[in-house]
Amino acid sequence: GEIYKGEVINGKRSGFGICIFSNGDRYEGLWKEDMINCVGKYIFSNGSTYTGDFKNGNIEGLGMYRYINKNIYKGYFLNNKSVA
Repeated sequence: GEIYKGEVINGKRSGFGICIFSNGDRYEGLWKEDMINCVGKYIFSNGSTYTGDFKNGNIEGLGMYRYINKNIYKGYFLNNKSVA
């Protein structure tokens, strides 16, 4: 399962928290109503990272994605994908 350490309001993750997901991914940042929301850092189990905006559990807004080969994309994201 998941391991979560952080703020909880009315039984839901809200505020700052750190979560290690069952697939090995890790998220450090803000939550709202039990969803990743606002700003944070997501570390994928393969070593790539995303730092930036999230909306309703998705990578959405301005951010930086660092690929495992060290390439970097800085810009806008929508629905977990870069918008070029």
